[in-house]
Amino acid sequence: MKFIPNIKETEIQAVFKAYEELVKYYRRIRIPGLLMIVIIGGYNFFIAGKRYTIAEHNTIRNTMVLIPGIIVLVLLVIAFMVFKRQRAIRKQVRGMAQKHNFPYREFKKEVNMVLKSFYGGSGI
Repeated sequence: MKFIPNIKETEIQAVFKAYEELVKYYRRIRIPGLLMIVIIGGYNFFIAGKRYTIAEHNTIRNTMVLIPGIIVLVLLVIAFMVFKRQRAIRKQVRGMAQKHNFPYREFKKEVNMVLKSFYGGSGI
């Protein structure tokens, strides 16, 4: 640890709190993914392989296209929000590095290591 001990605690706490919110979004991605697995599994177990009229078949097909489509859209929105928050954290780290005249890449690696060890996630 070369750089982090030289920074005020209030500055680094802002980055920690922002990253903690980012990790919560990563956890939210699991819910639509699991929901999609349950829906596809339920379809295969209860609906697939049976005989239906053409109208029923079309309704089932349209429903099975619509539901995963909505789930994928939700995943894309969550991913957009994650990337937006991740970019904001990078800007905070870059600003701290410039303010204290630290080399950005080394400072970012150190902050990244600390954040991953405390909160997990993919880092910044």
